[in-house]
Amino acid sequence: MGFKEEFSSYVRAGYPLLYVTASEPERAVSSIEKLSAEIGENGTSVFTWRYTSGWNFQSPGSPSDPLSIFEDINRQPNGAIAIAQNYHAFLREPDINFIQPLIDGYYNWRLAENKRTLVIVSPILEIPEELKRFIQIVPYSLPNREVIERIVDGNAEGYEIEWESEAVRDSVISNASGMTEDEVESAIALSLVKTRKDEDGPKLDPDIIMAEKAKTLEKGGLITYEPFTDDMNSVGGLDNLKRWLSEEKRSVMDPKAREFGIDAPKGVFLLGLPGTGKSLSAKCVAREWGLPLMHFDLSKVFGSLVGQSEERMRTALDQIEALSPAVVWVDEIEKGMAGVESSGSFDSGVAKRVFGQLLTWMEERPSDKVIYLVVTANSIEGLPPALLSRFDSLFWVDLPNETDRNRILEIHLEKRGQLSDLVKIGMNEMAKATNGFSGREIEKTVLKGMKKAFSRDEDLNATHIIEAAEKLVPVSILNKEQLENDRRWAKDRCEFAQDGEMVSIGAKSKKSATKSIRGVNLKDNLN
Repeated sequence: MGFKEEFSSYVRAGYPLLYVTASEPERAVSSIEKLSAEIGENGTSVFTWRYTSGWNFQSPGSPSDPLSIFEDINRQPNGAIAIAQNYHAFLREPDINFIQPLIDGYYNWRLAENKRTLVIVSPILEIPEELKRFIQIVPYSLPNREVIERIVDGNAEGYEIEWESEAVRDSVISNASGMTEDEVESAIALSLVKTRKDEDGPKLDPDIIMAEKAKTLEKGGLITYEPFTDDMNSVGGLDNLKRWLSEEKRSVMDPKAREFGIDAPKGVFLLGLPGTGKSLSAKCVAREWGLPLMHFDLSKVFGSLVGQSEERMRTALDQIEALSPAVVWVDEIEKGMAGVESSGSFDSGVAKRVFGQLLTWMEERPSDKVIYLVVTANSIEGLPPALLSRFDSLFWVDLPNETDRNRILEIHLEKRGQLSDLVKIGMNEMAKATNGFSGREIEKTVLKGMKKAFSRDEDLNATHIIEAAEKLVPVSILNKEQLENDRRWAKDRCEFAQDGEMVSIGAKSKKSATKSIRGVNLKDNLN
């Protein structure tokens, strides 16, 4: 149900106190004013109040006392809608002088002979504990694709812009999703200004639009744009996961999949030790599929005020829908979901309600929107089963085996221009020395080995990296019991991201870096 239908339903049903959360308050007020003509047989009166200027029927510059608005509302016609802009500022600190009149108004204005609707319009949700049972929240949603298309096409026509292709137009529209109408118009204006000196004249550049959206998203702190340039070739190992994602791509990206009867994919859950390539896979799959990568920080949803957490989650989910098409990456979800099972005994059930919002959205989100979730977790501890059942597949990402460690070493050495013949001689020995290491720990070992070589004024060789590996205790040993427990859990419940047997976990080897390769002293041979 859209804002128009939801707001009208509450007013017709006689709800006396409504709270409209809107990133664009002026547009929300304008929408309410337009809706008022459709409510009731002859429409209904609308009055707006601002702290700086008072009621709109007063002379400009004649603000009224915030406490006097309740008496003013009682003098308005029966059935009137009174809009108080940014009135949340007077509710931040619980004050009986504001709280009691609102409660009195709630009981008075719901009577047929005194029917009124007070609507607080604000971009920020601030509801004191004492009022939470009396106020109904109505979000003013971000513009849908149809509205954005109208803005984009209107500007293109007005500036006589010739699209390079239909794909460019679609990219501009998609990249503008998730912004308010004002932000879309501003991003378009910026693109026209930045490209005005181009040979072909001003144009609408998808990259400029996306860059502006990234800045906008960062202001909210919940969702951030994560541009990434590497593809799945940057991921060492995880061959089963790579094959599965390759097959998944068409069912995600091709509209004909829906015509074929395939439901819109919901996403994939990646479980495993930190540093094993889960987050890197999320970044790379977005690049591989040609979709923007959006990072949703679930832990930042929770706020201290009543209703704030639920409102932030509602805003974030609306924003994610508007971002379509996109890959949405939720990293270390167990941190955001901490305490869900015990929610109610310490937080009045806030965590459980927020979790419920997420589950409901995952089940009921629009099937016509391409939103692919890649969710990661470092441990199964604290993860509700109801969450895991919402994904298309659940993968266990284990420690890299020897073959995969070879590949990971190559990737990091090549990235830093250090994959020399001298280093290649000892690749197998380096892979053995990093047994039990995660991909991140292997990268850390490469960097430490490079520092050793640099400090000694030597060319990098396997000895430096093996020496570095000997001094590092991997997480698989530090957190051995947890890993073994998670492995047992995953054995019958998950698909495995890697081929082959799991890497054994044991005490770290302390072999000397001067051991031999095929009978030749490694240190003497390579130095």
